[in-house]
Amino acid sequence: DYWSRALRVRRVSSPLRAEYRGEKCEKYGLAFQGKVIASEQHYTCEKAVPPQCGPHGLTIPAKYLKSRKVCSRNCPGVLETFSHLLNAGQACDNCTTLPEGSGAEGVDFFLFVTVKDD
Repeated sequence: DYWSRALRVRRVSSPLRAEYRGEKCEKYGLAFQGKVIASEQHYTCEKAVPPQCGPHGLTIPAKYLKSRKVCSRNCPGVLETFSHLLNAGQACDNCTTLPEGSGAEGVDFFLFVTVKDD
């Protein structure tokens, strides 16, 4: 009971999934004379890879990952960028969604173990 309160443990309500690691992430924005006029609220990433952990770089399997939207950006000029910002990020994006894995049901943390023969 002490640890539950100290760590604020909550009952598991959905399968546990890790996040993909975004690469080449950026925001579109417009600036005039050094002042930002408009910019996107969130970063958009061109690529996402499964996260790695531990000293041996264990890759977390795809079945334990959340879905992730990745977009290749193509706003070559000011007008296209302005249109992109007004249309809430649809004008310049070519997006795909990486699939979501089934996750780990009924658990609240992952522990991956590797054995390395030296």
